[in-house]
Amino acid sequence: MEPGANDNEARGAGVSPASESATRNPGLLDTAGRVTGFLLLAVPSMAVLAAMVLLPAYRNLQQQRYELARLEVVKQEKEDLANTRDRLIHRLPNDESLTLQLVIAQTNLTPADAEVVADPSKPPRNPLRITIPRRPLPPPPDDRWLALGHTIEQPQIRAGLALIAAAGLIGSLFMFSPVRPSNGGAGTRRRGNAERTQGSR
Repeated sequence: MEPGANDNEARGAGVSPASESATRNPGLLDTAGRVTGFLLLAVPSMAVLAAMVLLPAYRNLQQQRYELARLEVVKQEKEDLANTRDRLIHRLPNDESLTLQLVIAQTNLTPADAEVVADPSKPPRNPLRITIPRRPLPPPPDDRWLALGHTIEQPQIRAGLALIAAAGLIGSLFMFSPVRPSNGGAGTRRRGNAERTQGSR
């Protein structure tokens, strides 16, 4: 019988060629179902494992960046203070008023021709005391992924997630792995095919 006749008969019976092909190849549907089930169970398990590895590392990275930014601000403040002191040192030999204030502050002695005006309710002012404006510190990292990474780092939660991921991967391998036919089944199919071939002849 010709292939075109089979298609016409299938259309006359209300069965499409695609559904007839799927009916003739049940192994294809079985393979597609197994692959789909494996992906639905294995992919979330692998995502859990990836989160267990990546999120704590991401949290540590962000924390290190924050600490480096804070140290950079402290370094800038130290440099500002050093530059201000350098300017003060270079200014002392040419500034008589500043030199006189420094002598009075260090020796607690006042020249006879000098008049010191001071507020007795306040401590004496040290001319060498330098005050520089404070630089704003960077804000601490605030991210939901950081909070989730901190949660995953807890031992009990980490152990539970590892158990769930391992169970999902093992279950996907056992439940949706391909079934290998036995030798006896293969021999029976070969004999059946041979008998059908001889009968057709």
